[in-house]
Amino acid sequence: LLTIGIAALVAIAIAALVVSERSAENAPIGVSESEAQCSRVREFPASSREHIAEGSQHEPYNSSPPTNGPHYASPAQTGFYTSALPPEQLVHNLEHGQVVIWYAPDAPDAVKEDIEALVQEQPVATAASPYEGELDGNFALTAWLSAEAAGDGGPDGAGVLRTCEQVSQDVVDEFRRN
Repeated sequence: LLTIGIAALVAIAIAALVVSERSAENAPIGVSESEAQCSRVREFPASSREHIAEGSQHEPYNSSPPTNGPHYASPAQTGFYTSALPPEQLVHNLEHGQVVIWYAPDAPDAVKEDIEALVQEQPVATAASPYEGELDGNFALTAWLSAEAAGDGGPDGAGVLRTCEQVSQDVVDEFRRN
């Protein structure tokens, strides 16, 4: 009877761990939208879709980090990067409709881990890289809207930018939808 009781307790404990782990896997990444401390979404008219040679000079971008403008002919592979990629390379990813997440190199490890989890969740559509310029938060979400989606953004569309202190899957999902 004692052996059966112990076996039953072990089985219940294992079942509870499995259920707990599955619940954690389905939980949203990061904090709630209200806890994320995000700016409003800002829009910047696209300045150019010009391809430039790697390393060449160009007019400064109209946002920091960039959301549109001159860029290298080859985009970066999507993924999470721990070393900064050239902004001109990632702007090409934006032109292809991907979301680029630029994070502060000194952002808390928890923020970086959450960003990496977001990238793994949408591996075809997201790249993340440290950003060596000024950020108004621990990270920025950027996208380049087509002219149709931007409305009055001009013939080359418009870039959009939102900065946050903490990662919120709800904020990222809303940014992707809009």
